[in-house]
Amino acid sequence: VGAVAAAPAAAVAAVRVARARINGVSVGASRRSVRLKVVCPTTAPDTGCVVRPSVKLRGTAAKLARSVTVARGTTRTLSASIPASVAKKVRRSGGRLVVRVATTGATAGAVTRTIAVPAG
Repeated sequence: VGAVAAAPAAAVAAVRVARARINGVSVGASRRSVRLKVVCPTTAPDTGCVVRPSVKLRGTAAKLARSVTVARGTTRTLSASIPASVAKKVRRSGGRLVVRVATTGATAGAVTRTIAVPAG
C-alpha cells in the first residue's frame, strides 16, 4: 500500500569528465608574454572542457582569465602577461616557467608543465 520505488543503481552512474592537456608553451622574446595551447580531447562531453589555467614565472603569477571553455576536440591558445619587474629579472638571469591547467569536474588532477626560460 505505501511502497516506494527505489531508483535503479545504473541510472545514478558517475560521469567521468575528460581532462584537458597542455599542447605547447612559449615565452615571448621580451619575456613579458606567455602563450599556451590547451587541447580538449574528443572524449569530453558536448559542453567541452572548462579549464582554469595558471602561470608562474620565478614564483610570481601572471595575469590570466579565471576560466576558459575549450570546445571538444579543439585547441585553444591562451596568453598571459608577465609583470615588468619579473620580466626584467628573467632577462638578466633566466628562470623557470610553471604552467598548470586544471579541468573543472575532472576526476584526475591538474596537468602541469615546467620549462626553463634562458636569460637574454
